[in-house]
Amino acid sequence: MDSLTTSEKKIARIILAEYPTAGLQPVAKLASTAKVSAPTVLRFVSKLGIDSYPEFQERLLAELKERHKSALEQYPDSQDSYPENELLSHCLSVFSAGLHQSFKDITESEFKKFIDLLTDPKLRIHCIGGRFSASLANYLTLHLQSMRKGCAYIAGDRYWSEHRLLDMDKKDVVLAYDFRRYQQQTLDIVRKAHEQGAEILLISDRYLSPAAEFASSVLTVDIKGPSPFDSNLPAMALTEAIIAGAASKLGDKAKSRMARLEAIGEDFEAQGGV
Repeated sequence: MDSLTTSEKKIARIILAEYPTAGLQPVAKLASTAKVSAPTVLRFVSKLGIDSYPEFQERLLAELKERHKSALEQYPDSQDSYPENELLSHCLSVFSAGLHQSFKDITESEFKKFIDLLTDPKLRIHCIGGRFSASLANYLTLHLQSMRKGCAYIAGDRYWSEHRLLDMDKKDVVLAYDFRRYQQQTLDIVRKAHEQGAEILLISDRYLSPAAEFASSVLTVDIKGPSPFDSNLPAMALTEAIIAGAASKLGDKAKSRMARLEAIGEDFEAQGGV
């Protein structure tokens, strides 16, 4: 959102907070909610490369339909016509395009906010994911734990999640991964954590998880894959970038902690441990 004016950012935040329904309101209503003029809303839409407000709403309606598509519903769309012996090159093309678009759409300032919060020693970090993205949340947690203290993975079990939520307050940050066919449990945990004062970071897709309503910062990635299933590759690449950013920001502190971790492992091995 770096290229937007202050008034245009107000509109963007309203739309993101209640996506996509806020953008389906009449232009005057959206302008009133964002406390800007109707012409400002129209200029905002034009800046997005869309010719008119009705076209903007048509696109939102189309995205609303796409937002909850299952792998089964996507199956016919995924059968691209290409020779069987070119499958690998086709996959490479799809993955490359997804990675390029994902990183292009994320601004340095948005990315920096993630890194600053995840490396702040005064804050406790909690990562959570859904059915397929839990592995990303766990992967990030393990790497952050190697570099700093106060990091935990929120498992999918309801009772474990309740215990994690019990002591959350403004000293906590919850980073949630939530992609299309969004998980109600992730939304419930994010909502409750937000109510208790925790700051919410969200990694989602272009259709936006409902959890965006509670997030102070959202990074979106492309999820198009060469199969009927949405791809986690861009999200994984973004996770690797976050790990790289955290390592760079923490510097010698991370290196010292990793050395202590290695020493513990070597001690276990010396004692005959696994």
